[in-house]
Amino acid sequence: MDEDLIKTFLRQNVWWSTKKVPIELKQEFIRPKVNEILEYLELDRIIILLGARRVGKTTIMHQLIDRLIMKNVNPENILYLRLDDPIINKFPLTEIIETYRHYKMPDSTIYLLLDEVQHIPEWDLWLKTVFDQKENIKIIASGSAAVQLKKQSESLYGRSLEFMIHPFSFFEFVLYMQEDKNKIMELRAKINLSEFDFNINAAELIELENIILPHLNRYLVRGGFPEIFNIQNLTKSFYVLRDDVMNKAIYHDIVTLFKIKEPQMVESLLIYLAANSAKILNKDELSKDLGLTKPTTYTYLDYLRRSFLSKSARNYSKSVKKMLRTREKWYVTDSGIMNMLNYKDDTLLSEGTYLGYLVETIVFNHFSTFAEMQNFKIAYWRDKSKSKVDIVIDMQKRLIPIEVKYQSKINNADLRGILKFMDKFSVNKGILVTRNVFKKKCFGEKEIIFIPLWVLLLSS
Repeated sequence: MDEDLIKTFLRQNVWWSTKKVPIELKQEFIRPKVNEILEYLELDRIIILLGARRVGKTTIMHQLIDRLIMKNVNPENILYLRLDDPIINKFPLTEIIETYRHYKMPDSTIYLLLDEVQHIPEWDLWLKTVFDQKENIKIIASGSAAVQLKKQSESLYGRSLEFMIHPFSFFEFVLYMQEDKNKIMELRAKINLSEFDFNINAAELIELENIILPHLNRYLVRGGFPEIFNIQNLTKSFYVLRDDVMNKAIYHDIVTLFKIKEPQMVESLLIYLAANSAKILNKDELSKDLGLTKPTTYTYLDYLRRSFLSKSARNYSKSVKKMLRTREKWYVTDSGIMNMLNYKDDTLLSEGTYLGYLVETIVFNHFSTFAEMQNFKIAYWRDKSKSKVDIVIDMQKRLIPIEVKYQSKINNADLRGILKFMDKFSVNKGILVTRNVFKKKCFGEKEIIFIPLWVLLLSS
């Protein structure tokens, strides 16, 4: 057996000797996604965790290891491999597993956790082979951009379950930052947006608002990447986002996989999206502005989407064919990255237009995660007269229009677009996201919920 490989095993799997996962690896805060993954681990499927760099996938893997040990799984039956390790990279996976078997001789199910699986050539074929051989191995694999980019997981259809790991939602961020979590949990239990069910009074809102607003302002500026939560200096926080998230995704993942010669153009494209987040994109004009061909522009946009740095939505229509012909509205996936690329700081909280687009981006990302989990579609709506609705959730049996007006005074003009949409598509209920207005207002048989941003982001 190779001594360097054994030493790497021991270094990466300290729980073999200590019988527990060090706190610096598992962290104290447990994201809700951990319990969800554990439930599915009982199924005969490979678990794949996908998400941007530094979003917390490695921490989640160590939290899963910790939970398995708590469930009396033998710690020596749990093999974690960081696949960007230079020692691990020297060996084929089959040899690594055989070395582990001979070294530890596991007595029951092996739990194999492969972190940054994209570093293995043809990783999908290897996982498929192990799975099909039914060797009593439970596999959990994680990957950042390259996993999604290469589409290799297609060969694992019917064998795998994918879990998207996003930057922290505002709800998770508040739980992370706030010591007294009970009131937050109680509020969340009282609000069900999909059912338009609100069981909360004004006194409760006022009490919680004073607690929550400082967290909201910090989240608006810094976003949801956990790597920067405890960095007080904003300049340092943005440096980490630029270096660890954006630069590595573009200049390492995308360049390594696709051998592109001008990665700086992909960066320029992301900067453009950040400056125009929550706006309808004219790809032809963008191509001219950047000096790229149309096919190259479309390809680079796809790379950014698949590297989890941007998202898009199309203009809603009952006809799928019509929707596919519409222009896309693009969003950066995290407010911290958006602000970093626009050279913003805490003063953005007093800005008008930019803050409006930032809030719409955050609301879109919030509902995009919800739609993804429920297998719903998300869109925007705009007609020929330029009446618009910022976000539309297609829940298959009904539509939810959502308009973002991050202001304290709402007038009738602010409601024209959403009311027109509700008339056109026979929708009875809609949502208006505000700064601090919380009420219901009826317009004949139609009802619009006015809901403050912070309440919306804490809702289930």
